[in-house]
Amino acid sequence: MGIGKSCNGCRHNREEPPIFPENAPALQVFLICRRQWRVGFSGAYAIDGNLVWRVLEDLKFEHKTEIFCRVDTLAALYLEEIKK
Repeated sequence: MGIGKSCNGCRHNREEPPIFPENAPALQVFLICRRQWRVGFSGAYAIDGNLVWRVLEDLKFEHKTEIFCRVDTLAALYLEEIKK
């Protein structure tokens, strides 16, 4: 018995993927809002846009619409990955 010394597919020692500068604000907003989802009978289907917009206004970003679209895309990709 005991703990094996090799990892079996875990991610603790992998490098983080690079984040492009234009995606950094969207990632920051997504990380703040990542627990607020719109939920229906089949489960979560979208991130709460009202909260995302409020966070964008509070953080005073210039291109709110563009960042909002990127956050929505991140949320869709996140939900797709979670549902696998």
